[in-house]
Amino acid sequence: MKHFLPPFLLLILIWNHGCTPPAPTWAGTYTGTASGEPLTLTITPGDGKILTGKLDDGYQAFDFEAVTKGDSFIGKATLAQNNILVPFTGARNAETLTGTLTVQGQQIAVTLQKQADNSPADPAAPPQDTPPTASRETRDPALAGTWEYQENRSDPFGGSSFNQRMVLFADGGFGDGGSDASVSGGGGSGLSTDNTVTRIPGVTWYTRGSDLYLTATQNGKTETEKLGKYFIQGGNMMITTDDGRKILFYRK
Repeated sequence: MKHFLPPFLLLILIWNHGCTPPAPTWAGTYTGTASGEPLTLTITPGDGKILTGKLDDGYQAFDFEAVTKGDSFIGKATLAQNNILVPFTGARNAETLTGTLTVQGQQIAVTLQKQADNSPADPAAPPQDTPPTASRETRDPALAGTWEYQENRSDPFGGSSFNQRMVLFADGGFGDGGSDASVSGGGGSGLSTDNTVTRIPGVTWYTRGSDLYLTATQNGKTETEKLGKYFIQGGNMMITTDDGRKILFYRK
């Protein structure tokens, strides 16, 4: 499909190929085995420093809690009613958790793989690559507002920063929220700011499950572009594209 994304947003997606992606979130469902038995760890959304959730071994669900340091964690799984405490330590590498459970003095190696968000799909919804009918359109109200992408770069000769804002109007409209750019170095410094909000005609946004889409109608032809899977925590929104690239936006 030919990309119709507004130039600044398409540029962000392209730039992201050469940027170090933000660290992945801990929250999610991880599955694997321990001593040949299925094991599921569900970590609830949080600040990423204190982890909480459930560890299910197929027979009973333990309360899980841990403290992180970088990509490592030290924690425990407890079953209060049976007075059981199982130390659980490990680390993550991309979407994989590796660790050790200590059960009655025996250390058991664990490898768990993070699963994709499989939110139930609407069976009556059209395929993802086609725009939904008006009656099937949904817009997550949590997305409405102005979101800013920030890009900072440095080299031996100086540094630069670029902030670009997109606006998701509550009525489904899409807009450019302006930008800021600054450069500094041995030759001096400069700053430019544009806070103008411009609604882009013919471009709208909608959500399906946890996926964010843009739809554009131009010259009587409608095309849909999937930006990716979004996750909002506090004032931040992470968009993960289908090829695994991650883009972080801040609410303005």
